[in-house]
Amino acid sequence: MFKYGRKEQQITMDSPIMQLPKSLVESLEKGWAGSFYANVFLSVNEDRFPPMYSQIYSRPNRPVNILISLLLLKELHGLTDEQLIASLYFDYRFQYALGISDIESEGICINTLTNFRMRLLQYEAKHQEDLFEQEMKALSDKLAELVGMNKSMARMDSFMVSSACKKLSRLELVYRVVTAMIEALHKQDKGLVPEAFQDFLKEGYRNTLLYHTRSEEAGSKLEHLIDQASELYNHVNRLRDFHGTTAYQQLTRLLREQCIETEEGVRIAIEGAKLKPDGLQNPSDSSATYRNKGGKGHIGYVTNIVEVRDVEKDLGLILDFDVQPNIHSDAAFGEAFVQKSPLAEDIEVLAVDGAYYREETVKAAESKNIEMNFSNMTGRKAAVDHIPVTQFEVNDEQIITACPAGHAPLRSSYNEEKQVYKATFDKGVCQTCPMLSTCPVQQQVKNNTVRFTETKRQSDATRIKHGTERHRELSRFRAGVEGMVSAIRRRFDVDNLPVFGLLRSKMWISAKIGAFNFSSVFKYQTRMG
Repeated sequence: MFKYGRKEQQITMDSPIMQLPKSLVESLEKGWAGSFYANVFLSVNEDRFPPMYSQIYSRPNRPVNILISLLLLKELHGLTDEQLIASLYFDYRFQYALGISDIESEGICINTLTNFRMRLLQYEAKHQEDLFEQEMKALSDKLAELVGMNKSMARMDSFMVSSACKKLSRLELVYRVVTAMIEALHKQDKGLVPEAFQDFLKEGYRNTLLYHTRSEEAGSKLEHLIDQASELYNHVNRLRDFHGTTAYQQLTRLLREQCIETEEGVRIAIEGAKLKPDGLQNPSDSSATYRNKGGKGHIGYVTNIVEVRDVEKDLGLILDFDVQPNIHSDAAFGEAFVQKSPLAEDIEVLAVDGAYYREETVKAAESKNIEMNFSNMTGRKAAVDHIPVTQFEVNDEQIITACPAGHAPLRSSYNEEKQVYKATFDKGVCQTCPMLSTCPVQQQVKNNTVRFTETKRQSDATRIKHGTERHRELSRFRAGVEGMVSAIRRRFDVDNLPVFGLLRSKMWISAKIGAFNFSSVFKYQTRMG
């Protein structure tokens, strides 16, 4: 049964805090604890969380506003759960930040935090709705409102987040999945493990198989392990009670991703170069994916952040973010933000790297009057001695009406399905045109033809802006977001998350971003006096 937490500070006159010297009490009020209480604890929207709890009469929950605040304080001070609980009981600043006078009556322990996290994860897994992420974004918006932040300018960047799982060789991956299935059978009933797989239960077999194998034998060992995995799958496939287990599901996935099946039903290991990046990397973290970026391999996730920067206040806050498997592209992040994020309705300028370029993103930005600046365009660059296709005049019906020299075409059309512009020009007129050598028109026997896609038209329009003072100015502005990413990495240790899985990783990152935003606002308030 859901129970709302307190919305008032209960620091009574007989509280140990009030027995402190007046100067220390004032320090609490003016320090981070007082700011956290007023601007975070009191701002937690508990109305978001009742659906996580039973609607029938039962034991009430611990106050959600306290639990949300504790998860933020944990990241703000870089604490473990044990250290956080100790700070809650022995540090007056933590109690003041949560408006607690009688800490013994709260009954909060490590299990309270663990159970709350699990409840959040279970709710998201069932309803595909991340309540914790929603709350972190809402609290960040309130912090921005608190300081009267100008939201007109924003910049975007992404960074890799490594999974806590170990990077496995292909041989070790197959071994671990097979062993997990065998152990699940053995735990249920020793007799369910076929004789051919008894070695997997022996101590030392792993080292013998994996580490005493010469490199030239690795290929044959892998083939043998794949054969065993296939044989084990056929065996367990007849045991219906195991089909819902994680071990069986991972074994099934492994064979689907690592093998091809012949017409005779024989599974053969595919070439390593043909393995897909979204395949199983480690059974400990089944949602982690593989991506090679900058010549370095990464296993895990990617976080995209949108920093709104108030230049006059010299203050930046992360007001939108997203965490996905690391094969998710920057272009997909950019399109989703511009099309769907409420923040996109507030900003006027969005500075990004060229990796975010996508035609749909540019169109969505134009429809919302957002000035997008791409600091570096990816892909093949247009020849510098060729006229961009944007120089062809196009009317509202998407029909080319004139070439760059102003000549009208003999005929023109637009394929709406393929988004292709096409126009035919008089060959005689083209031959006398001084712009012919740089024109993208294709010379043919009778007449000349130009053909280009809407994507080409949009990319040329974007490239034209390169080199202008405005482009250089916004490119310098965008570069600043990389410093913010570096600061988050250093202070909040995002490269060493103590959890596995996308949902858990996302929760930790959400809390770190919420803590970063509070810290930034508190520093700003301190600086402004």
